[in-house]
Amino acid sequence: MIRTYPLTSVQKEILLDQLLHPDAPIYNIGGYVRIAGLIATTAFECALQQTIQAHDALRIILQQNDLLPQQVFVD
Repeated sequence: MIRTYPLTSVQKEILLDQLLHPDAPIYNIGGYVRIAGLIATTAFECALQQTIQAHDALRIILQQNDLLPQQVFVD
């Protein structure tokens, strides 16, 4: 059974603002990092996985229900 949680009040505000202004990307945060030279891919992947596990916000998936979406935290 997948356990879902309601959105926080801040998440609801962001959702409603995005629904009202779908063409305004003010909550979309993107970026990239350019790494010069070779990297140890195994160590890099391990560090990335540790970061994801340490921060719940990087593991949230929103699932739509009848009213507001619910959030699920992925392992």
